[in-house]
Amino acid sequence: YLVFVFLPLLFWSEAPALSWWGSAAAALAFVPLYFAFFRWRGRRQQALIVAVALLGYAVILINAGGNTFIIYAIAMVATALPVRQAVLSALLMLALMAALFLWRLPLPYALAYTAMVAVIGGPVFMGVLLARGRARRNAELRLTQDEVARLAALAERERIGRDLHDLLGHTLSL
Repeated sequence: YLVFVFLPLLFWSEAPALSWWGSAAAALAFVPLYFAFFRWRGRRQQALIVAVALLGYAVILINAGGNTFIIYAIAMVATALPVRQAVLSALLMLALMAALFLWRLPLPYALAYTAMVAVIGGPVFMGVLLARGRARRNAELRLTQDEVARLAALAERERIGRDLHDLLGHTLSL
């Protein structure tokens, strides 16, 4: 999806070199941040979310396609944070992005870009939250199935022990 960083520049007839080079540098900087996000946990993950969002805000100053990084940051927030904190963080990121667009672009364009990020970022956010919930439920189901298998094996061992006890007791009695 990083191609969307460069898409607005294709429609900008006289896009300055700074916009092209800055966007390319941001895309190259983003890739290791993105992959590191899935290796780390806790505070490091949160720092990477902030780094990706800041990268997006910096690119928005030279290219409206920086909103792509904000969508990634929203997905990362949905992955790493508790639901309430994730919702608040995503809304804050959207508000900051909208403020930047209003500052840099004419009102119709600012509203269009903000709406586009909300329309794309919202389902991405919800999809990540739903996938996270599904993964948690699957883990719980796996634990439950393991417990059932353990209890079944224990019951079978007890049954064999009782049968052996009864058989041995009957044989010795005879």
